[in-house]
Amino acid sequence: MDRMTFADGVLSAGASVKGYRLVAADGRAGRVSWATYTPGESYLVVTVGLLSRKHHVVPAGAVTS
Repeated sequence: MDRMTFADGVLSAGASVKGYRLVAADGRAGRVSWATYTPGESYLVVTVGLLSRKHHVVPAGAVTS
């Protein structure tokens, strides 16, 4: 499986993940503020924190549902 492509069945055609909460194995990780959906180049930009906001990039292959 390509780490930079959404897995089959995770994302329906035309769907967007912007605004969704990201939950990691150990708890809440932030909110998706931006994403790209191009196969082989897909990733999410996750915003973490309320007062001191930080942005993290997560490869699309890490998304399971």
